[in-house]
Amino acid sequence: ADGVVPTLPVANTLKRVEGSRVIETVARDRLEEAETPQGFAYAAIRAAHEKAAGAGRNFTDDAAVADPRLAGFRHIALRNWAGAEVGGVAVARGWVERLAG
Repeated sequence: ADGVVPTLPVANTLKRVEGSRVIETVARDRLEEAETPQGFAYAAIRAAHEKAAGAGRNFTDDAAVADPRLAGFRHIALRNWAGAEVGGVAVARGWVERLAG
């Protein structure tokens, strides 16, 4: 993979709204929140930024730019890492081990 984005399951109930009206409760069973830190090969994230530049959207961070439709990035589900601390050395080491293996 050219990069990884750590993710956690969405915990809160999500609502789709129009104006002041709630129109739908969004199923969250396939939704994950992107966390930091995120890791990318420089050339890959630069290429993703170049592709995203003409998309006419506001991107909140590199995780948004690294959309899988734009480049070969994947997510790492932190809920599967027993004892890992978000943002800790254990997470970074795990990324390196998974990408190398």
